[in-house]
Amino acid sequence: MLRPSDLGISRRELMKDRESRWIRVKEGNLQGFINSELEPVVTAHFVEDLERQVVLRKGQVLKDSRVRWVAVLHLEGGGHLYVKKFRIPGQWQKIKYLIRPSRAMREWVISRFLLEQGILTPRPLGVFERRQHGLLEESFLFAEALEEAKNLLEYFKNTQLGEDRIEENNRVLRRLAETVRKVHDLGLFHKDLHGANFLIIDGSSASLYLVDLHHARRQARISSSKRLWNIAQIFNSLGFMLDQEAKRLFLLTYGRGQSPFGGSLESCLTRLDGMVQKMVKRREKSRAKRCLKESTLFTVDRQADLRVFRRREIARDDLVAILRAHRETVRSNREKLLKYSRKTIVSMIDSLPANGRRVCIKEYRYQSILERVKNAFRRPKGKAAWVAGNVLFRRGFCPAKPLAYVERCKLGFPREAFYLTEALPDDLEMDRYLIQRFGERPGTDLRRFLKRFAEWMGTLHQGGIYHRDLKTCNILVSERPDGWGFSLVDLEDVVQGKKIGSKKILRNLIQINCSIPKSFSYGHRTRFLKEYLRVNPIAMEERVLIKRVLDESRRRGIVYVSSQGDVIDKFE
Repeated sequence: MLRPSDLGISRRELMKDRESRWIRVKEGNLQGFINSELEPVVTAHFVEDLERQVVLRKGQVLKDSRVRWVAVLHLEGGGHLYVKKFRIPGQWQKIKYLIRPSRAMREWVISRFLLEQGILTPRPLGVFERRQHGLLEESFLFAEALEEAKNLLEYFKNTQLGEDRIEENNRVLRRLAETVRKVHDLGLFHKDLHGANFLIIDGSSASLYLVDLHHARRQARISSSKRLWNIAQIFNSLGFMLDQEAKRLFLLTYGRGQSPFGGSLESCLTRLDGMVQKMVKRREKSRAKRCLKESTLFTVDRQADLRVFRRREIARDDLVAILRAHRETVRSNREKLLKYSRKTIVSMIDSLPANGRRVCIKEYRYQSILERVKNAFRRPKGKAAWVAGNVLFRRGFCPAKPLAYVERCKLGFPREAFYLTEALPDDLEMDRYLIQRFGERPGTDLRRFLKRFAEWMGTLHQGGIYHRDLKTCNILVSERPDGWGFSLVDLEDVVQGKKIGSKKILRNLIQINCSIPKSFSYGHRTRFLKEYLRVNPIAMEERVLIKRVLDESRRRGIVYVSSQGDVIDKFE
């Protein structure tokens, strides 16, 4: 049951304060409190029909996920109302909130506390809970909407470079450090303290508002490790504009003129850099799993022995039609297949019923008993390709969007799987592209091409992306107005999130060199290796690395695919 004491509302304030009194609303299984100024607007009927209110009041939905719905509504007579609805995704969550305050209630209480302590945050105007037999179904928070505010990420990204802006950014950075210090000293630990959770109204005062307070907890004392973790979260989110000098400025402001956590400032920076690296690895690992569960972008369908992971933009009926077309091609038009083997089949469907884009389907066939047993204890190749494809697409390494992954199991063992991805119209395998574009007259464009490819490959390795079979036939090339674009195929061989050592880099360089057509000279190959080392230096002397790549290439020979088929030749 929602009580005034739960919200920090005194009986005197509830009953006697005419200017800021709170009105209790209770209707059916919905109950809560609103500020008197919202009494004509926010009723139980209003809360029950928020989606319709967005249309009637010309509002805007800012977020709609399985756990939160957020919108801004226009109010009659001017002003805007910020509405946040917290959904309860599972039964355990409902049981948890029998003994813990709902997220809306927690944000309400902490907002009032911060305002009393002089910390800016949007003014809370109402809170509601919907319970069924005591179990929380939904909770709602109404707050003041700051019309002219933008979050710090947007603010810093939109600022222009120049001496004046640097000074302005430093002023905002000092204000940010002062605000974080005050929040910590008040005993408040925000679990998600990043730049987007600070709003700024651009002006001479550079006022900062702290938001998303359902992630915050009040404690008797904030330890040094938690303070450091919050600062590392801020450094991680603002990494695109924070250099070492800016970080020192933040720490000195936070420490009020001295190193805030004892020891030297440099040792504190080193410790924070280590925390940021942990956050990056954790974030990448978490994001890699999003395509395997219900989220804002993805949905999961389970039916008998079939599991379907797909983007929400792809309708289930469209997916069924694509797979039906793929099976028809395999059965009656096998000559149109891009690949047909015992383990994999690749086809191209010319049009997706919904929007006419081409789709590439790769079918994985798990025929042997041994392979089925192995896939029961490891991630099957099809699912590995689905995860890797989404990671690479999000990080910009592969422009083709993964659409869906379908897996059929029997007695818990995968029997077959289908990986669907967009097919870009102008992409061509790199070995074939090299022959067609540079085979006879390389010209100066080849130098530009090698430089662009070396930069892409170096960035790939720096980003922790490693392909176990990085041959030119597994790289697609597309021509663009500004040069060339590259993307990977056979994504089941991609490993991401781990440090790539010199041995793996050397292996990839040898694989590339052994799959480039023989007509390309030693000079071109050496130039590519030097360009790669310029982008991604490794702990190996340049001359030694080039010699090892060329010597190993001579031992292995050259293998590539031309328009006439596979070509095997000696490397001389």
